Amino acid sequence: SRVRGQISLGVGTEMLKFGGSDFSGTDAGFGGEARIMFPVAKSALLGGGIQYSTHNVESASNNIQVLGLLAEGRYQFLMKTGGLTPYVAARVGWARASLKEDVDGDGIDDNLKQSGITFGAGGGALVAVSPKVSFDFGFVLHSVSFGDVDFNGSSISDTKASGTAYQFRAGLSFKIGTK
Repeated sequence: SRVRGQISLGVGTEMLKFGGSDFSGTDAGFGGEARIMFPVAKSALLGGGIQYSTHNVESASNNIQVLGLLAEGRYQFLMKTGGLTPYVAARVGWARASLKEDVDGDGIDDNLKQSGITFGAGGGALVAVSPKVSFDFGFVLHSVSFGDVDFNGSSISDTKASGTAYQFRAGLSFKIGTK
C-alpha cells in the first residue's frame, strides 16, 4: 500500500555509540531524530532527516554535541497479515561534533568542531498500532570520517578521526496522506 509521505519521529529515543580507537573515552549518547520519507516504489522509500545526540567524554568536563543531516533509502517487506513491516535501510550523511570547553586555561570556553561524512546500513521493523501510526524500532551501523578539528576558527592538522558508530532507534511513524 502506497502512501504519499511518512514522517518518523524518535524524540529522546536514540542511543548512539562511537567505536574505534579515535573515539576512545567517548560514552554512548542519547538524543533524537526526525525524518520525512517519500514513496518511490511500492515497497521503497527515500527521504531525509536530522539527528542530535550528546556524549560524555572522559577528557572533557562538558559534553560533545553531535548534529547530523542524513539521507535514507528504505525497502519495506510488505507482509500479507499482521501489523509488522520489517525493513532494511541505507544512509549517507554529514555530521558535526562540537564542544565548548576551556582547553587553553584562559577561563574562556573555546569552540572545538569537527565534521565529516557518515554512511551506513541497518534495518528495523514498523509495528502498526493504528492504520496511520506505527512504532518504529531500528538499528544502523555507520562508518564515520571526521576532518581535522577546528579550534576557535583555526584548523589543527593531523586531528582527523574515523571509526564506527552504532545507533539504536525507537520512535513513532505517522502516515500522512491516503493509501
